[in-house]
Amino acid sequence: KCGKCIEACPLGLVPTKLARYSQLDKLEEAEALDITVCMECGTCAYTCPANIPLVQWIRLGKQKVLKMQREINIG
Repeated sequence: KCGKCIEACPLGLVPTKLARYSQLDKLEEAEALDITVCMECGTCAYTCPANIPLVQWIRLGKQKVLKMQREINIG
């Protein structure tokens, strides 16, 4: 919660929120914060002093959001 990852993100995303929303399956919230825009560069995880696996959580959240979007488009 220190915010170093936010400052480091080249896309201006909020990695801590994206990872948390992914953990909690809050897919609409993650989508609203542009989780699918993340290029998974790893800068957030590299700068995290708590060694939180941000990229892994964001990657999982992206997969879930993309699946949700596909299901909405199909249905």
